[in-house]
Amino acid sequence: MPIFRLLLLTCLVAFYPWKLIAQNQLPDSVLQQLKGKSDREQADLLADYGTSIYQKSLENAAMAFDSALTLASNSNYLSGKAKAKKGKGLLLYYSGKYEDALTLMLEAIADYDKANNADGKAELFNDIGNMMRKHGDGDQAETYLRKALTIYQQTKNLNGLANTNNNLGIVFETKGNLDSAMIHYQKGLELYEKAGDEIGMSYSLDYVGLIHAYRSEFKESESFLLRALAIREKKGEQFAISTSLVNLGEVNMAMNETDKAINYFNRSLQMADSLKFPDLQSYNYKMLAEANSRKSNYKTAFDFYKRHITLKDSLFNLDRNKQLTEMQTKYETAEKEKENANLLRENQLKELNISNKNNQLLLLSGILILALSAGLLYFNRQKLVRQKLLNEEIQKQQELRLKAVIASQEDERKRIAAELHDGLGQSLASVRMRLSREPVSPESLDALDKSCVELREISHNLMPSNLMRSGLVAALHELAERINKTGKLHLIIDADPELPSITTNSAIHLFRIIQELLTNIMKYADATETTVQLMADKNILSVMVEDNGKGFDKTKLQSTSGNGWYNIHSRLTILNGNVEIDSAPGRGSVITIDLPLSNHTTA
Repeated sequence: MPIFRLLLLTCLVAFYPWKLIAQNQLPDSVLQQLKGKSDREQADLLADYGTSIYQKSLENAAMAFDSALTLASNSNYLSGKAKAKKGKGLLLYYSGKYEDALTLMLEAIADYDKANNADGKAELFNDIGNMMRKHGDGDQAETYLRKALTIYQQTKNLNGLANTNNNLGIVFETKGNLDSAMIHYQKGLELYEKAGDEIGMSYSLDYVGLIHAYRSEFKESESFLLRALAIREKKGEQFAISTSLVNLGEVNMAMNETDKAINYFNRSLQMADSLKFPDLQSYNYKMLAEANSRKSNYKTAFDFYKRHITLKDSLFNLDRNKQLTEMQTKYETAEKEKENANLLRENQLKELNISNKNNQLLLLSGILILALSAGLLYFNRQKLVRQKLLNEEIQKQQELRLKAVIASQEDERKRIAAELHDGLGQSLASVRMRLSREPVSPESLDALDKSCVELREISHNLMPSNLMRSGLVAALHELAERINKTGKLHLIIDADPELPSITTNSAIHLFRIIQELLTNIMKYADATETTVQLMADKNILSVMVEDNGKGFDKTKLQSTSGNGWYNIHSRLTILNGNVEIDSAPGRGSVITIDLPLSNHTTA
């Protein structure tokens, strides 16, 4: 064979998915699509093909992802490399190789970052969030999922938003917060229906069904689960079908339909065996052990339980979660450390060359420069120290004045609220009682009643008694109830049940900030729905206010003459907090406030 033909054949083997073709693993439809395509286009096609078949054949999917990664690497196609690594990571995860899966996914995030591919990065945040949640780290899972949610809101990706809402619902469900979980599941179902994604709808239906099951509404639960199963069987989604069967088995166990439950578990186990899905195999063993125990089939139950324990022991150890976090940190800093090391070596070589050529001249010049620099440095440092002390004192005095002004305002609010409620309020109530005993027109009594209601509203706005008595979350729920009664806006309060206790002063400032934001939304946003979320992550307390209104140009806030934003920033200065605004004309707004927990929680 001539040498040039040998080289040509070698290149073809390196760049084309011959392994799949040789084993007849690619269908004709895919082969037709690959013809005449560039390496990048082939990489995308093979990665998509692997994603479409991994629930049916892990081996063929692995070959597709490997070929896609080779093609993308050879053409330096960053998004293609990330997509293939993500696919391989999912296969490793379903095979029980969790650390290897996370390593590949972190590499894929780095590739997507370099390629500026926001949606791809959000997908990976979702996948990693799910991995963390499945292995017991709910807080870390929520952190990754909220990162994904933020990106999808910016890119307006309906499917991504729906999927992330479903995943956040699972996190809340795991924490026992069923109401928040149901809100996210229903939001996911609504978005999937809007996007026309039946498979996505099946997941949302599945999750809503499970919430009904937790609430002991088993017939409603079974109805939703059967709808999900019907979609999945229609689409041939093997992994999804196997999980639907498990869920139906558990619901039937709860309804004491043990024979039906065993049938569902056996069908799911058969699929888990063929798919080589160890997590699902282990869980089916456990449920079959419990079901057979109910029927007094103790030997069969014991055999299934032994299989469950044996397989469970071989799977991921939850104590390794710390190692996974350390791997993530090491990987994210690896590139930066490599660049710093290269730069350091280059600088050292340059300095060495200069030193060898001009050693004596540099020595004399260095001594002179050092002396001058030392004197100048000392002078400048003293000047900077004095300026810093002066600035700190000025800032301190400004903060003290600001605190005094706001404290005085709050005290005056309390005093006026008390006088209105206890003084004028009692007087109006007394007048109402006297008039009710005398012949007075109904219109007069109605006007007096309205005055009493308005007086209570004014008193509550000045200082909600529930805020002082029961805390921030209770006061926000009361505020939501009052706003919802007006019919102008539907307000949802979604507070983490594990939220730490907040000091009274901090609670007052936060309540005023949220109250001001809601007032702006009702006045200017034309919104119909607003959500206020409160959550704590590590040492940060976060408040997110999200509406579906018309949005605004946030750059105009710098030139606004209103007191609203000034009051918000003044209170944030006292709380040592930060605010981020995500809005633009034509879409809703997301305003996020972060506070350091260490300064605002009670002991």
